[in-house]
Formats: sequence, C-alpha cells, structure tokens
Amino acid sequence: MNYDYDLLIVGGGPAGSITAIYAARQGIKVLLVDKARFPRDKVCGDAIPPSSLAILEELALLDKLLALPHVFVSLLWHTENDYLQLPDAKALVCKRFIFDSLLFEAAKSHADTREGWKVENLLLQNGQVCGIQGTTDTGESFEVTAKIVVGADGCSSVVARKMGLYQPVRQSGAVATRAYYRHLPSAGQMEFYYLQESLPGYLWIFPVDSETVNVGVLAFDSAFTKQGFSSQKLLQNLLNSPLLRERFTQAKLLDRVQGWHLPLASQPRIIHGNGFILVGDAAGLVDPFMGHGIDTAMISGKIAGQILGTICGGKDYNNRVLQIYTNTVWQQYGSYFERRLALRKMLEPPQLIMPMNIIKTYLFNDAGVVAKEALTQVPSTL
Repeated sequence: MNYDYDLLIVGGGPAGSITAIYAARQGIKVLLVDKARFPRDKVCGDAIPPSSLAILEELALLDKLLALPHVFVSLLWHTENDYLQLPDAKALVCKRFIFDSLLFEAAKSHADTREGWKVENLLLQNGQVCGIQGTTDTGESFEVTAKIVVGADGCSSVVARKMGLYQPVRQSGAVATRAYYRHLPSAGQMEFYYLQESLPGYLWIFPVDSETVNVGVLAFDSAFTKQGFSSQKLLQNLLNSPLLRERFTQAKLLDRVQGWHLPLASQPRIIHGNGFILVGDAAGLVDPFMGHGIDTAMISGKIAGQILGTICGGKDYNNRVLQIYTNTVWQQYGSYFERRLALRKMLEPPQLIMPMNIIKTYLFNDAGVVAKEALTQVPSTL
C-alpha cells in the first residue's frame, strides 16, 4: 500500500505535538491534525509540571516559553488547621491558550499540520488501522492514509472509541472545575487546599499573571458519581468556607466556570493495537493523586515519537510490533501510578492519617508508599 504519510497524529495538544516533533526529527513524514484552530483554550489548572520543563529545554523551547506570559512561584499546602510552605520548590504556571500554541507552532516546523480537521472515523485494511476520515470546519471531507495512527485526542478520543479501547471516566476518573478571577488578594504562590468537604480532592488557587488567578477544584469518582453532585456547587462551597470566604469577597469572576473530565491512570491497560497507539489523556495517563497530565502527555509523546520513528522505517506496523510502546510506557509509569493511587486512597474519608502528613509523604518520602516528587528539579536556566 502506498501511504500518504508514515505517521498520522490525531490531536495537537501537548501529547500530539511532542509526538510529532520527536518522530519527525528521525526523518519520517508526519501529519498532525486537530479539530480546533490554534491558539485555542484548554480547560486546565495551567500548572506546568517540572518534568515537562526538561523536555522543553531538550527541544530548545524553554526560553521561548519564558519569553511569553507566565509566572514562576513557590508552593503552599493548606488544610483547615495546618499549612506547609515550600519556598525553595518552584513551579511554572502558564495559560494553556499560550502553552499549547507554543508546542503546536514548534510541531509545524517539523511536520505537516492541519487545523479545523475533525476526525470522524478510521480507515482499516484487513483489520489494521491505515488512516483517518473526517470533515473540515469548512464542510469539506478528507481521507488520509498512514502506516501508523496516533490517538492524541484527549479524554474522549475518537481513535480509542473506534478501536474499542475507550474507558468511561466515571469508572475511574475525576472531574475538575476551573474559573479565572481578578481582584483576589494573592499569596503569590501555587496554593493547594485539602479541606474535608473536598477530600480526597482539593481546591487550587494558581496565579497566572500579575492580575489573574486560576481557581478550581478536583473531585474524584467517589464524589462526582454520587447522586446530585455538582462540581460547581462544591467549588462555591469551598470558596465560602471560613478559610477563604473573606478573601473572595471582592474577587471578580472573569468568565464562566468550566469543567472537564480527567481519565485517571489506575492499572496498566492496552494502549495500542494493529496500526495505532494512544498517548496522553487518550491513553488514560493522568496522575491519579493530583490529576495533572501535561507531563505524562509530553513524556508518553516523546516515547511514542522515538519508538515510532524507528518502526515506521520498517515494514510491519501490527499489534505485535507496537507492543514495545505499551511496554515502555508502563515500565516508566506503572509502579509510579500505583503509589499515587495508594496515596489518594489514604485521603478518602475516614482518614486514618492526618491529611497534612499524607501530603508531606507525597512531597518528601523517597521510599515506601511514594517516590520523591521532583519539585525542585527544574532546569538551571530558571
């Protein structure tokens, strides 16, 4: 079969863009498509995990990011009766509107890209994926073939659905709700609030620039599957708590409150098949304790790009050959996700350990239930 491309990637977020860059750098022909047009917003907490920065530095993108609007702040954890401040641990916050566009623009210099392309179906030949079909935002139909298709299209991945690998978030997931505020007295830090009403989830307050803060709440399936649950109501209840009520008195909500689902990692699952793989949120690679997924999306994208660059140079793109991708991802993350899930379960009521002690374990313990978090391992240029 004569293919249009070696590799075709559905979804231009961090997972898809990073996959495209690493694959194309190995000399293969790559097409990256997204249903949106960039820049576009992505509902998120906007925090960029430290392990993502190493990839940006490797791709000479870190300085470009630091030239764009962002903040670089220390961290603060709160419970009702205690707090923990980490002034030496720094984290980067940048709106996804800006961050994702940076990555997509970088991918453009390595691969062909198409914006406004909505993928509706996959092409199959003898049971093996060999391309995509869909419609552009101008109403035109398209059909493109490739040796391998990558599903980097998020929680509701079309690729995962069409190949029978979609896992409903309500089985093992979370829901997050975000709002932007101004005129909020800010501590100038990334703030995490583990309050009893939200456990095992948390409320966050992250500054994104000198005037704006990202405020949101993360709720796990143990909460949001309950009848009558509303993440927006939970957010408002927490903002009206004695710890935060006065602080939000003069705060101005800038836009509507928005929510989204997070496909949490729980145990190793199938993330590949004949002629296709899944990366990032489409593969369910979201941290099951804190709910972040930018770092795992980018790292799985790097793994995918490096492996597929070699595989596309061969003649076989079947399930057996692509097994190496799944094996590599779970070697990287399997035990890590298990530890994170165990930590989250420790926060579920009734807690046998004080929440702040669990948070300290998350931050400082290098053995036992959790691996040390690399909060201070940021590039020297920062």
